Amino acid sequence: MFSQDVLRKQPSLAGARDALLAADTTHWSQFFGGVTTWPILKKMLAEGDVITHESLDSYGTPFQIKILRSFLVTTGALPARDERVVTLEAWIANAADQIDRDEDRRSFVRFARWRHLRQARQKALTESQLGWRRRELILVSRFLHSLHSNGSTLQIATQAHIDIWLAAGNKDRTRIRPFLQWCRDNSITGIVHFPVLPTPSLPKTAALAEDQRQRLLHEVLDPSVELDPGLRLAAGLVLVYGSRPHELAGLRLRDFVDDHDTIHIRFGLEPLQLPEALKIYARAAIAERSVARFGGISEDHEWLFPGPIHGRPVTTSTLTRWLRAIGLEPAPARSTAMGQLAMQLPPAILARLTGITVARAAVWHAATSASQARNLPDAPRH
Repeated sequence: MFSQDVLRKQPSLAGARDALLAADTTHWSQFFGGVTTWPILKKMLAEGDVITHESLDSYGTPFQIKILRSFLVTTGALPARDERVVTLEAWIANAADQIDRDEDRRSFVRFARWRHLRQARQKALTESQLGWRRRELILVSRFLHSLHSNGSTLQIATQAHIDIWLAAGNKDRTRIRPFLQWCRDNSITGIVHFPVLPTPSLPKTAALAEDQRQRLLHEVLDPSVELDPGLRLAAGLVLVYGSRPHELAGLRLRDFVDDHDTIHIRFGLEPLQLPEALKIYARAAIAERSVARFGGISEDHEWLFPGPIHGRPVTTSTLTRWLRAIGLEPAPARSTAMGQLAMQLPPAILARLTGITVARAAVWHAATSASQARNLPDAPRH
């Protein structure tokens, strides 16, 4: 397969050849045992073309070629790139092509790049997060199509156009609000009244009993208990700060700031200083990030929890499974931790530390207040 002609044309494939020759059989069969990965690699090498990301795209769907792409990046045959960002960018371009008016098409693309692509480049997004981003853009596209069908555009649209479109559908249509606000802020439209987003229900703030939370935290931090330092850190962050599994799975090394005396971790705008007990395990987790990839154990220099696919962390479901295996159910633990924080911090500070929106922090604050009100003794009757 890796003939001298192939290696002469693309010397970077030597790493892929060497990795396959040295690969452990178990790892090799795990990653190349599928029905498409190995045949596609053989076909590409036989045809003799220089392998690039663009040429690889032509050999199958993103799902069919993701293992092979990761292997080629890991072994140095291809440069690294964030495939989810690339996929989202292509999806946005395709969606924009369906918009008739040039000015509105440009506004759609600018908004999508500012709100969705920018955030996708800043942090690892889960498939569900990418899904709701696409859903928001689909609704924006449908709203624009409605304007065009009625002979209007964003520049001349009136409040009546929005009200009519909202009345013709369900509350999901209110998700165009960020787009309309962006258009107003950029002087694209004169509309000033925006659809109100549905009010979220109040979350539970004590789904896990406090004594049980303290017991789990003691077990997680007990050095006599044999546990991976990264898993200790993840569990501690869930129990103390209410961190969500997808946030933990998406942690990059650059999210940590170690100045020798303290370690800060960034979920929101303000870095969060870790307590002494978690600081020890954070340093240990940063130092131990080996992962099984393509024939053996590799080191990763980007993710705190690297996944088997190059350029991606472990999945949220995988990290959730790890937490459950040590007796920690993330959802109730998060609700109790967030309730405790909401009692101590105003919404603006809670949002800046944990990375949630101020509006969501206000919801947690309201839930805490409602919970406390329910626990007040009844007023004496006279």
